[in-house]
Amino acid sequence: MRGIIVRNNHIQITIQFNKIRYRKTLKVKPIPANLKYANRQREAWLLIFSQGNIPSEFIKQSSTLISEILMRWLDNKEKSVKSSTFNGYRTSIAIISHSFGYIDASQLTISKVRDFCNASNASAKRLNNLLSPFRQAIQEAVDDDLIPKNILKGWSYKKIRVKDSNNIVPFSSNEQKAILETLSGQAKNLIQFALWTGMRTSEYIALEWSDINFLDKTVIVERAKTQESNTTEKPKTAAGKRTIKLLAPALSALIEQKIYTYKKGKEIFQNPRTNSPWTGDQPIRRTLWIPALKKADVLYRKPYQTRHTFASMMLSSGEHPMWVAQQMGHADWSMIARIYGKWMPEAISDVGLKAQKLFWESDYNV
Repeated sequence: MRGIIVRNNHIQITIQFNKIRYRKTLKVKPIPANLKYANRQREAWLLIFSQGNIPSEFIKQSSTLISEILMRWLDNKEKSVKSSTFNGYRTSIAIISHSFGYIDASQLTISKVRDFCNASNASAKRLNNLLSPFRQAIQEAVDDDLIPKNILKGWSYKKIRVKDSNNIVPFSSNEQKAILETLSGQAKNLIQFALWTGMRTSEYIALEWSDINFLDKTVIVERAKTQESNTTEKPKTAAGKRTIKLLAPALSALIEQKIYTYKKGKEIFQNPRTNSPWTGDQPIRRTLWIPALKKADVLYRKPYQTRHTFASMMLSSGEHPMWVAQQMGHADWSMIARIYGKWMPEAISDVGLKAQKLFWESDYNV
C-alpha cells in the first residue's frame, strides 16, 4: 500500500506535501485488518493535507539515507528470491551503499550516479546489473512516499565498449585430446561430457540419472547447483529448461560414468576424491581442471570455455544456429550470432553429426 510502512512491528503512515515528508505511527500490529484501516485513515488525511491543514499528530520526516533505503529493500527481498539471487543482490547493494549510502535520498542525482559509473573499470553490463537493484530500491521508497521521484527510472549507463577478443578462446581438437588423455575415470567423463553438450557447470553437476533418456539419446536440463546455494535450483530462464541431444562423445561419457554412480541412482557426476556431489565450479577448477591443463601443457582457460568450445565446434561445422541456441539454453539465436558469429558459415542439416565426425571420430578412429 502506498505510504504505508511496517516498522518496528508498528504501522507508519507517510504523506508527501509541498516537498516535505510527514509521518505518523500507529502503535498497532501490522495485521491485514490494521493495514486496511491505516490505508483508509491515510486517504482521509490526504484530503486534510490537500486543504493546507497539517494535523498536529503528524511530524516532519527526518532525512532518509540511501543506505537505509537499500537495506530495507534487501530485507524485503530475502524471503522472496532464490538464495543465489539474494547473494547477488547483497553483493550489489554493498557496492552501491559504499558509494552512495551516506547521501540523503533527496540529494541523489543522475550526475552522481554517472560519475560513479565513469570512475569504474567495470563493463557497462556489469554497472547496469549493479544499478538494477538500486533502481528497484529507490522505486520502493517512492511507492512508500519516502522520496518523491525515482531518478533512475528509465535510465541506464552507456559506455563505449572495446570488444575483448580473448574472452572466447575455444579449445582446439588437439587441445581437447591432450586434456582428455591426462584424465581418467570420473574426471575424464565429466570434461568430455561438458565439451560435447555445452552445458553450464552449474547444470551438469546437478544432473541426475533420471534426467537421461538413453533410448532417445537426450538429457533434460531442469535444475542447477551454484556455489552460493546448498540445494539445486530451477534455471533462471524458461529457455534454460530444455532437452539436449546427446551426441556420441557425450553419450559415451555417460556410459563410462555408469560404473561409478549409476547404482546410487541420483547425481551423475561426483568428486572422485570424495565420492560426494560437486558443490560448484571452484572445486572442479582447483582439484581437476587446473592440474589437467598443466599436465597437458595447454594454455589455461576457465572451465566455462568448454561451453564456448561446444558452440564453436557446432557452428564452424555448419550446424544450425537455432539448434545450437536451443542446446545451450538461449531463447533465440541472436546471442549466438553476436558472440559466436565468426564461427558461423551457412547452415547445414544433420545437426551435430558433422562436428562429431570432424572433432571426435577423426581423432579417436571411431
